[in-house]
Amino acid sequence: MEAFASRKLILLIGISIIVILSAGLYIRQQYVFNPISFKKDDVVIHDWSDYRYPLVMEISNVDEGWTSTSISNRKDIKFVYNELRSAKMLSANTDDTSSGTHFAITIKSSGSKGHILDQFDGYMDGITRINNGKKIEVTKELRKYIEDSFNSNETVMKDISRKLSVEEAEKLIAASQNIAQSSDKNAEIKEITSADTWDKTKVQLFRIAEETFIIKNQKVIHIGNGFGGNGVTSAVPYDVNKDGITDIIYAYSFGSGMHRSMISWIDLKSFEEHMVGDKPKKTEFRMYDLILKNEKDTTVVYRVMNPSEINTYPTEQEISQMSLQRDGILIWENNELYNKQDIKE
Repeated sequence: MEAFASRKLILLIGISIIVILSAGLYIRQQYVFNPISFKKDDVVIHDWSDYRYPLVMEISNVDEGWTSTSISNRKDIKFVYNELRSAKMLSANTDDTSSGTHFAITIKSSGSKGHILDQFDGYMDGITRINNGKKIEVTKELRKYIEDSFNSNETVMKDISRKLSVEEAEKLIAASQNIAQSSDKNAEIKEITSADTWDKTKVQLFRIAEETFIIKNQKVIHIGNGFGGNGVTSAVPYDVNKDGITDIIYAYSFGSGMHRSMISWIDLKSFEEHMVGDKPKKTEFRMYDLILKNEKDTTVVYRVMNPSEINTYPTEQEISQMSLQRDGILIWENNELYNKQDIKE
């Protein structure tokens, strides 16, 4: 009996060892990280089970039109994660040095609609932005790997006219730290790009709470001001300075004590913002919101007569149902865009 019990115990131990080894092998084959030793940090912010193969990693040269190398090799993906996690952490006050090639690393699940897990961007001789607003200095090994990826024969040109998903845009906004402009960092992000704006500028507009962001070629710009108001209420594409590049004109409102509505435009060549004044009479404080419409060869300014009709970025259908009164038209003259008023106060 004792011999039988001993053999049974040995058999159970053997089976247990096989199960453990099989489970370990399965995990190594199916996941990037081991759940026993896994710890979240500023590089990997998801649960270990989210990092499941097959994954695709894109190494992109942003300076060359977002040229990318697509990599699915598991060892390569794990290597990049390990190098990012072992890199030197920099102080939050470190300048965003933009020396060297601008690169981006995107890891997502496989497939045409792959879910993005992580996205990092930085400069070969400068800082690299990871998650949670943190910055690192890439290792020599990772720098060489990125350089080799740029020179790979597998490099293909990504379609720079491809629209970003809301998820991709949210990561870019967070990485640029422009998310701090939002009054509610936990608010849902919403795309507000019109078909006309995309067709003429290849620019996308996104709202988080009352704040609005423009994204073009992975560059994020916060526009307008929404604190205490409705933020950007209208945006239209228009070649303001006649340089052949279509710009964006936008109206926005802010002010918790005194409501103010303004018009500005952003030059999509230089990314400089400019205020739009009024003539012949300067309007100090507009107590009403504005809607912009491109009509024929100019941009027309309308005031919203019923404040209850607007409390966010309205759709074209919602605008068509609003009570609007024409305020003026926008004129480019002497290198200045202004609102030529036609409403007498």
